[in-house]
Amino acid sequence: MFLKLEVSPADGLFKVQQNVEMTCKLISHICSRLPTYASKGYLLLMSLTCQTGVMAAVRKNQVLENEVKDLMSRCQKIMKMAQDPVEKRQSSRKTMGPNEDDETPPEDFTELSIFPTGQDMEWNEKPFLRANKTEGGYKDVNHYLDVQFRLLREDYIRPLRKGIREYKIMKEKGENLKKNPDLRLYHNIKVIGLACKESLEHRIQFDNSHLKNIRWESSKRLLYGSLVCLSSDDFQNTFFAIVTSRDMKDIKQGIIQVQFMNSIREILNASGDTFIMAETTAYFEAYRHVLEGLQEMQTCFPLSRYIVECKTDIKPPQYARGYGTTLNIRYLLKDECRQNTQISVLLPTRWPPVENTPFNQSQYDAVKTALTKEIAIIQGPPGTGKTYVGLKVAKVLLDNREVWTSNAKPMLVVCYTNHALDQFLEGILQFCPNGIVRVGSRCKTEQLERFNLKQIRAQIRKEKRVKLDIKHSINDCFKGLCNLRERVERVSARLEATAKGILGESALRSAMPDNHYSSLVSNIQRRLLGARQSVMINWLTQGMLGESDETSYKGLEQEVTQQILEGTEMQHELSIDASQIPFLHPKMRAQMYRFWVDKVQDRLNQTLSVTVNVQTKQHVLAWRSKCTQEILPDSMLKLVINSNVFSVIAETSSQSPWYHKDYCVKTWLGLSPDTMSLQNLLDQLLEEDEGDEAEKKLNVEEDAEYTQRERQLDDADDDEDDDLFNFARRHKYSVKDAIFDLGIVTTVGKGSDRDMDGWQTPKAHRKQQERRLQHLLKTSQAMSEKEASAITDVWSHRLQVKDRVRLYLFWLDRYQTSLKDSIKTEADLYETEAARMRELKFAEDRDIMRSKAVIGMTTTGAARYRSVLKDIGCPIVLLEEAAELITTWFMTSSRIAMMLSRGLFIKCVGAGGARGDDTERVVSASHPHRRPSAAAAVAHGVRAEQDYNLDISLFERLIKNQLHHTTLTLQHRMKPQIANLVRHVYPHLKDHVTTVNRKRIKGVKQDVFLLHHEGYTTSQITILTGYSGQVFALKSRMKKEAEFYKGVRVTAVDNYQGEENNIIILSLVRSNEEGNVGFLGTDNRVCVALSRARDGLYAIGNFRILAEKSELWKNIAKTAKSNQQLGDCLVLRCENHPTTETKVSNKDVYEKVWAPCVYSRTPLPQEVLRRVWKMYPAGGEGDPHVWAQGYDRMSQRPSYMELHKSL
Repeated sequence: MFLKLEVSPADGLFKVQQNVEMTCKLISHICSRLPTYASKGYLLLMSLTCQTGVMAAVRKNQVLENEVKDLMSRCQKIMKMAQDPVEKRQSSRKTMGPNEDDETPPEDFTELSIFPTGQDMEWNEKPFLRANKTEGGYKDVNHYLDVQFRLLREDYIRPLRKGIREYKIMKEKGENLKKNPDLRLYHNIKVIGLACKESLEHRIQFDNSHLKNIRWESSKRLLYGSLVCLSSDDFQNTFFAIVTSRDMKDIKQGIIQVQFMNSIREILNASGDTFIMAETTAYFEAYRHVLEGLQEMQTCFPLSRYIVECKTDIKPPQYARGYGTTLNIRYLLKDECRQNTQISVLLPTRWPPVENTPFNQSQYDAVKTALTKEIAIIQGPPGTGKTYVGLKVAKVLLDNREVWTSNAKPMLVVCYTNHALDQFLEGILQFCPNGIVRVGSRCKTEQLERFNLKQIRAQIRKEKRVKLDIKHSINDCFKGLCNLRERVERVSARLEATAKGILGESALRSAMPDNHYSSLVSNIQRRLLGARQSVMINWLTQGMLGESDETSYKGLEQEVTQQILEGTEMQHELSIDASQIPFLHPKMRAQMYRFWVDKVQDRLNQTLSVTVNVQTKQHVLAWRSKCTQEILPDSMLKLVINSNVFSVIAETSSQSPWYHKDYCVKTWLGLSPDTMSLQNLLDQLLEEDEGDEAEKKLNVEEDAEYTQRERQLDDADDDEDDDLFNFARRHKYSVKDAIFDLGIVTTVGKGSDRDMDGWQTPKAHRKQQERRLQHLLKTSQAMSEKEASAITDVWSHRLQVKDRVRLYLFWLDRYQTSLKDSIKTEADLYETEAARMRELKFAEDRDIMRSKAVIGMTTTGAARYRSVLKDIGCPIVLLEEAAELITTWFMTSSRIAMMLSRGLFIKCVGAGGARGDDTERVVSASHPHRRPSAAAAVAHGVRAEQDYNLDISLFERLIKNQLHHTTLTLQHRMKPQIANLVRHVYPHLKDHVTTVNRKRIKGVKQDVFLLHHEGYTTSQITILTGYSGQVFALKSRMKKEAEFYKGVRVTAVDNYQGEENNIIILSLVRSNEEGNVGFLGTDNRVCVALSRARDGLYAIGNFRILAEKSELWKNIAKTAKSNQQLGDCLVLRCENHPTTETKVSNKDVYEKVWAPCVYSRTPLPQEVLRRVWKMYPAGGEGDPHVWAQGYDRMSQRPSYMELHKSL
């Protein structure tokens, strides 16, 4: 197959380029939709490159030339993939579980795509995966990197692959697709516009009618950095994208912003399609940077003798190997012992005794190990001072900066979370008040605000201290971006505006065939005689209320049935009184019906799985098909509906004039042969929910605020917050501007109140028209070119409302396509210029960071800034609290492969340090404290963590391979009573003398108590312990008495890592019928939860279930019970009357507890006294004067709750 484009002198350059562009568009479609024909597309491109005249025209357009080259490369890759023998691809994928360690990989891991491919979605091909080695070394660096890269890549791809496979199976079986646990599905996806950010992004809109009850402020759906997969053909061909923006106002309308991995032109060509979108929970943006870093780490790998080869003989650090090298250790000594502080650290006899330092023996050993070993591992239970030791070591190193860097290079501090980063930098701030830069604008500490990179950058620009070459380049690039941005955003605003309402005939004129436009306008001019009305609206709604023929009724019935079948689904059957059944809202009735249909489908699938008779199978399949197409008869529904409920439904339906004995449920749902009644039912089903549904929304389990903040930390410094773009932002052409310019009608009710013949249209009817029109626009498909060309008179009465909507969508699609075609070149240029701007900003930031003593950022930020950090070459890298880093989360920024479990810090010192020379590293951690977790919990039917050791940190691996480590053993935080519980995880944990004989907690009998609860219904315990959704619920209730709870902090266990407080109340609400304990069965999280309190710990939970499901909880409960610290009631004790105790087990008992006797010892404010005296007569037993006199008859005092409420 060859294509020849004749080029004559008469042909214009633009015409030739346009033909080539159309050819590329065709071939791109072939590659996306029909990849098996990629070879023919390649031949077409080859024939073009052989034509000298054509290629001469192509070379004058660099963007087009690059597109041809990229398309040829794409075709070649698809052809190569198709030509590889299936046997070769499957030879090492036949067995379940990991491949053998000595197997040869089928390809070089550096050639693998970081983004998913079509082949990755094929379930029948098991990917080549080798387990992470826990014992012994790897063959070489390439072996190590290959294993880690493939495991990490599979970790994020696997949930998507499994979810799509389940989707296809469930759809084939006719099962409810919403029950797929591995995938979140979104329907009717449309690309509605573009957004000019750091790169070109797309705004997409999904149908959110089924997601009305989701509290988006709390939900973890579609968070920044999430990976989504779009397809218009049931995932035969796919587009992958990353969520880049999740504005709360937009997402409630079903709008998010994404960045596609495909080319801009590919997306624009396909953007007229309607997609289904699948979302996985993997935070792809983090995977992406780390995977890219792994592919760049081929040539140099520091400390490979320990990490890769697992050698156990540890060398001294590079800086200490020189003859006569000394360190000043004055900050390791007590003030009175700071004489002769300059010592040779490699000579043990020169170190001062531990008595001269503020450390205990294990801490002192850890500090010496950190300063004298090339790699040092330090572990320690909670409260043993790991952060304290880390800061001391950092202080000494900064004090001896000239020893480990001759050109004043900075130290890099990397933390897993924003919170940990702020905490560690606050500690450094105490001895390094200047010279810190914090990358990322999510800092919550006022002390660190002035050290934010964005603040420093703005200050430098204000003071005009930016290098001239960078400044001029940024200004030039900015001007080009502004011009491109203005053009792209103007078209994008018009594109998005088309989804906000109905376009008028003037706006659509260029997209409408001449005969259609003439028919529409001439007719209306004759009838309205120039009246000021929306022609398009009147044309679309003409006869909408008057349709009453059989065809109209059937269409309306189909719409109503579709609404009933596809709305929001209940997770559990409602426990409502049968007497309320007749009065339920149509939406609630539809929800109940969908729940019953789901149960019917389950029964049908069970029957199908055991049936062998062909006729029976066909019969069952027919019924299963009806479940998704029509309302089922009572004979099917009675099998799954409660008998009492069905009796009430039957009785209610029998009173209807449209009663049918075989379709009582259908009648109860409101379906009738009356068109007007059916229209009213549709209006009720389509109407928006009103009022605050806070109580219902409290049931959402997730809270997105913390996760979103963590993910966006290092991406917050985008152009929208840049001074350079302030002008562009202020003068942005908005969607509102486009709506005005295009004359878009957003509400039918805002149009004329008269119909085509001049008759008054009631407001209620206009509202009905609007709802139905919106529904038709959302659910109808545009006419084909053939269908539209057959229409000559658009006002014909034979053209029903639904057909008019389809014709309008045909015009709209043509208009949108013309807009997209108009900005393809600008979009390509914007991508190029945006990439250049990012490089320039990185160069500006690199100069700022290089001038500082300490750089602080998160792990994701370090991976993102890896090119900048590589150029800086930080000699020392400190990694704090890498609690959840799996082995493959490399410190790619410093060319170091370090994976920790609650790692305190990593220190790499050497001449080149981050460039791959000899380095020193210290790892301080507490490996049982928190372990990393894999995103793919299951891989091909087996546990990924167990079969592939994906949850084993490098810290654990090095210890298992007998590398020397130091353990901190003396804890300074918890009372011994609290530490007793933690000793089930750390049996050798010792208590410092300062933890003994502390004052007990006032008002209670025990300083440690596990309050057992049992017997609550599931509706009473629905917000799970430890999850941030429960934090939201508690805070919502506490707002009612905000002053009373002022200063009390409420947070999730995971967010409190590394912190402590005097009193901790631990809510372990995890009761359920299944006895599932969730993450409370994870030892490391339990350890974190129990070890935060210094003086008092009070835990509330179902300890029977916890003990049954967890050996650790069984031992904890046993210890607490033996110490009388476990029971079903908490004993409160009066401070002034120690013998007066009250057992509290529920709210009712608590409200009867007497007012604290502290009032008899502490004078009350006069205003409070006056209010109390009004409540209780003077001289009576409630009189505060009597209290002050020591009145001891407790039973006659007002209760604490009564007093609190009254005040």
